[in-house]
Amino acid sequence: MSVTENLNKKEIGSMVHDFWDPEFFDEPNEPKKAVNVIERDTKFKIEVLAPGFRKKDFSVNVENGVLNILAEHEAGDEENYLRREFSRSSFCGAFSLPENVSPEHISAKYRDGILSLTLRKTGKLSSVKKHVKIS
Repeated sequence: MSVTENLNKKEIGSMVHDFWDPEFFDEPNEPKKAVNVIERDTKFKIEVLAPGFRKKDFSVNVENGVLNILAEHEAGDEENYLRREFSRSSFCGAFSLPENVSPEHISAKYRDGILSLTLRKTGKLSSVKKHVKIS
């Protein structure tokens, strides 16, 4: 029996709802962030479309079974702008982790405007706090 089959339907439904909740990346005066969620045999992958950010703008943490993604970018004033329509961008969101994903098995990378998180399927969810380093 696969790990996915061990998840009960409520957990899967809750996780999918959390991932696709239209309010997930709802920041006032900011466009909503597009999110892809992919399930494979051994892992989940979350992709967040976030162009214009840098790796250092992100904070990804896990606490009490919740994956938190925060990002904030502010353009500097060192440029002599003739027109400026944006200077600050931010978003935040939180996902409930399914039981078969442990904080110790989450990795993240940011490339080409996409924050990609890999959540490897493992055993039971722990209450460990973890800061996820973005490569």
